[in-house]
Parts: sequence; structure tokens; C-alpha cells
Amino acid sequence: MLMSVIFFSLGALMLLIAYLVGIKKMYLLISGINTASEEKRARMNLPAICKSMGICFTIIGLLFLIAGAMTLAGISWVIEAAFILFFLVIWIMIVYVQRFDGNLFDDNGRPKAQYYISTITISILMFAVIAVGATMYTATIRSPRITMSDDTMVIRGMYGTKIQKSDISELMLLQEPVSFTAKTNGSAVFDSYKGNFTSEQYGPVLVYAKKSSQPWLFIQRSKGKPVLISLKTSEETKELYLQMMSWIE
Repeated sequence: MLMSVIFFSLGALMLLIAYLVGIKKMYLLISGINTASEEKRARMNLPAICKSMGICFTIIGLLFLIAGAMTLAGISWVIEAAFILFFLVIWIMIVYVQRFDGNLFDDNGRPKAQYYISTITISILMFAVIAVGATMYTATIRSPRITMSDDTMVIRGMYGTKIQKSDISELMLLQEPVSFTAKTNGSAVFDSYKGNFTSEQYGPVLVYAKKSSQPWLFIQRSKGKPVLISLKTSEETKELYLQMMSWIE
């Protein structure tokens, strides 16, 4: 519910900015223009900049409104997708709008070094943000790597942890998926979940699971949150359950 409110608020704010900049031509709201000297502003195509940025903020506003509706419907993976698309749209907009800044071109219309430097810098930053998002995506959908020693179970990968054998108080297979009401510190992509969530059935839990992969392995700990695990296939999850039962005994 909180993320839905945030997305709806951001969407409304972006549409308001789109109206003020794109329709009312309030270019002083645009960073870089509001601090530029009159001489520099004279070399900018302000109507074209305002129109382009109005379109950009409209797209972002609609994106956030759609994300808010999807989050309200319980589709949690949209959070990561919305922010990745947000940075992608911002990147395209910043690079595109530079063509209307005459200060970045010489008298013959050829780009100055500053144009290439700013374009490359912006592109590197945006690629880095998108790369981080893509890394989180692949890390979320990948099954956890699990090893067991004499007294410790190690879950490797994103949000990895260690579980002591002596800390396990209950172990069972859940045939029905667990429903989550909130994400406190985790990642959700499509039907894959990793990290800390709040569940309807068990409260705060640590999750490494996919809804499409049943059953789920439930590990109750005497210290710490319960752990939910499902591997790539149901056979692999059942095999892990049998291995853990033998390991505990």
C-alpha cells in the first residue's frame, strides 16, 4: 500500500511538472536553465527544450501511475522495473535535449568537446544504474547455492545467510505458496523472491523462492526469522528437503 501511494504521488508530481514545463513553458523549473546566464539562455531553443521535457515527464508520470496500480494489485516486481525504466527515460531525454542547447555547438553547428563529454558521462552513469538493475534481476531469479557442513548450512548469493543446525526447530515442505504483504529489504522479480519479506502466514521471513516452483521448503529457527526456499524444480527442492532431514538427524 505504501509503495502504491508513493508511485501515485510521484506520478501526479511528474504530470504536474509536465504541464508546467511542456504547456506553460516554465523553463526556469528545468535544472541548468534556471542557473544559466541570459547570454547562455539566448543560445538555447527554449520552446523545443520545454516541449521535449514535457513529453518526458508525461511518460514518467504515466509510468509511475501504472506502477502504482500494479503495486496495488499485488505485483511487487514492478517496483524494480519502474525505476529501471525511469532512469532509461531520463537518460534518453537528457541526451536528446542537448541538441537544443546552442552553447554545446560552435558557430558552424558542430558539437564542441563539452557536448561529447557530457553525453559520454551521462551515458556511463545511466548504463551503470541499468547494469545494477540487471544484476539484481539475474541474482533474484537465480536459485540459491546451498552447502551443508557438519553444523552449518550456508546459503550463497544475494541476501545469503548461514543457518546453524542446532538453530533449526522445524523443517517441512509447504504445498501452497506463501503470500507476502510487504517487502522490507528484498528483491521481487516476476514470481521470484529473495530477501526479507512480511508474509500473511508467518510474519517476517527470509525468502529464496519462486511461486511457480512448488513445494517450498520451510525452515523454522529458534533464533531468527523462518526461511523459505524453493529451487529451480520441485524435484530439486524435495531432494534438498531429504538431504536436510538426513543432515539434521
